[in-house]
Amino acid sequence: MTTIPQLAEQLNQRAARYKIGKLQHLRVKLKDKKRLPSRKIFLPATISEDWAFHYGGRAELQFNIGMEESNGKRYIRHGVAFSLEPSQTLPRIDALLPKMRLFNEFLRTEFNALEDFRIWYFRKGVRSDTLPLAPLAPELFQTGTFVFMGALAPIDQMDLDRILRDFDRLLPLYIFVESGGNIPPDKTFPTAFTFRAGNHAKSSWAVASLPERQLSIELRHNALQSALYSELCMEYGPENIGTEISNGGGGRIDAVARSVDGYIFFEIKIGQSLKSCIREAIGQLLEYSYWPGANSAKELVIVGEAVLDGKSNRYIETLKRSFNLPISYRRVTLGDEML
Repeated sequence: MTTIPQLAEQLNQRAARYKIGKLQHLRVKLKDKKRLPSRKIFLPATISEDWAFHYGGRAELQFNIGMEESNGKRYIRHGVAFSLEPSQTLPRIDALLPKMRLFNEFLRTEFNALEDFRIWYFRKGVRSDTLPLAPLAPELFQTGTFVFMGALAPIDQMDLDRILRDFDRLLPLYIFVESGGNIPPDKTFPTAFTFRAGNHAKSSWAVASLPERQLSIELRHNALQSALYSELCMEYGPENIGTEISNGGGGRIDAVARSVDGYIFFEIKIGQSLKSCIREAIGQLLEYSYWPGANSAKELVIVGEAVLDGKSNRYIETLKRSFNLPISYRRVTLGDEML
């Protein structure tokens, strides 16, 4: 069975293929250090049997891996954390509090870039529930709290490349926080929309502590995304369909179709009502297409499972007519296997 020290060393060896492999070089620039302390992410001084964090991360937003147990099963967590436990190298937590506020500022402006991550925390060794992504609550800004944001996977499903890809995705957050907010997120995310074909669906990793309804929503979203991808490949050809496409501003578009006239953006929503799905999808689609510097789409498509009713259809037609929005609704179904 893989241990945390073994996992840390495996990540160190594999990291050269990823941006996170240059983390210590980045720290030299951000902290104005005179020399490179190490080329590795993790060093023995920051590795224990149950967790590891990046070298130098004790007083920073730290890249963190750890072993957790739930219902007799073992899981590996990976992501970023704030450890508000005083120690010899961090006698007071004061230096971390402004960074936690910057963390919240980032989430408020760049939420879509990290929306598939989750947050949980420990107080006096007791773990909270796994919570949807949101800015940190004021009661977490206190001594003795360990706050984590990231993902959790059963130990037998651990994927080194997934961990390193997620670390890369978290680098803009780390840079924003550790630069004191002086390096805006827009400078660290891709600056342009870049189409790539293929289905790059999100992982369906989950654990029992994730609320059942939230887990069901995540798994159903991923299944709908795969179904939509298959349908679009039939219509446009697989070379013209991509999923999880960066919009160039920190967000990721569920699916994009490439046509001779331009791109079509698809946003999938799972919800108890068609009205709520339409409401949530419209805001994201408009941002993906019309935010300054974004690649404008020729068509914006809301994707859901419900049948389009009369009122919803009239609402969409009103938006098209009154605001000249190229918006439409598409129904995708899974059959009975996910019900």
